[in-house]
Amino acid sequence: MRTKIVAALAVVAAVGLVSSATAQEDTLEEAGTVTVDVNNVTAVDLSPNNLAYSGDPGSVATTETTNGYQGVEIENVGSENITELYFTTSTPDSRPFGSGTAGAYDAGNFIQIKPSTEITGINGEDDFQYVSRKSFNESNTLSYVQPITGEGSVRYGRFRAANESFFWMITEAEAGGSSGNYCSGGTGSNLLIGNTPHTPTQTGSVDFTDDTTYTNYSIGTSSDNYGRVDNVGLNTYEGTKNLTMLTWCGDSTQQSADNTTHVIGTRWNPENREDSASSQYSTQTNSLEKLIDDPQDPDELQPGEHFTVFTRAAIPNAVANGQVGSGTLTVKVGVTHDSG
Repeated sequence: MRTKIVAALAVVAAVGLVSSATAQEDTLEEAGTVTVDVNNVTAVDLSPNNLAYSGDPGSVATTETTNGYQGVEIENVGSENITELYFTTSTPDSRPFGSGTAGAYDAGNFIQIKPSTEITGINGEDDFQYVSRKSFNESNTLSYVQPITGEGSVRYGRFRAANESFFWMITEAEAGGSSGNYCSGGTGSNLLIGNTPHTPTQTGSVDFTDDTTYTNYSIGTSSDNYGRVDNVGLNTYEGTKNLTMLTWCGDSTQQSADNTTHVIGTRWNPENREDSASSQYSTQTNSLEKLIDDPQDPDELQPGEHFTVFTRAAIPNAVANGQVGSGTLTVKVGVTHDSG
């Protein structure tokens, strides 16, 4: 069969040579103009849009292991250059630990991201960091935790990150503040963070009567009703990680009855808030940032450009078995239009 095909091609070629002189035709062309006007559209694609994880309490579930890919891809599918981009995640409304119900937890509260540096203008990161991690005060006192004395009413809890938990303590937790927050900044309240994490094999920093075991941060006033502390360093097994901590203290007089006091550790979410305030927090380099935040640069993320955001789930110890309540990872974008 292969020989027959070669012969047929030879015949066609010969006929073409013989008839080429007599088959010549003149070609006429007339061009028409085509115009396309593209509207101003701000749009971004986050793919894949479903992340599923599975793992033991105290473990880190990687996206590659569980889903077969490394994270999510962010692509500008609109027609305008994106000059602002950041993430938000969902968090639980009340303390889930001790509930015995997996559905009381929020999967968005476990998500950590690591933006790649493949596109110029992206605030990349070498480490995985929480978009937002909300941790409530302990529901009951812990016998091995020694609270600081002489600093008014205190509240304490732990910032849980997979197998590690960093105890935090807020002093003067009933000092008074705005809109129901009694540690909103400017009230003399301080945030104490243990230097060494608590794990199943080590107690960690739990003696807050010894000021060599913790770092003391003065709580400042944020743009809304939260208190705020920038550049809080957590000495994790992966190295020191800096976060911005936002504080909220309830008005209960007892630690066990206080169901609202919490601390939010955030690296990439400028929208954490307890109320309906619409303003964003100011950013702080290496503490609280947006992935893109330069309205003066028109070439941040141009239409058709894309970059990877690596993702994983840090599952804390003491999470009830079963399917954790569904959460969200949301990307938000903005553009700057030329006023001229």
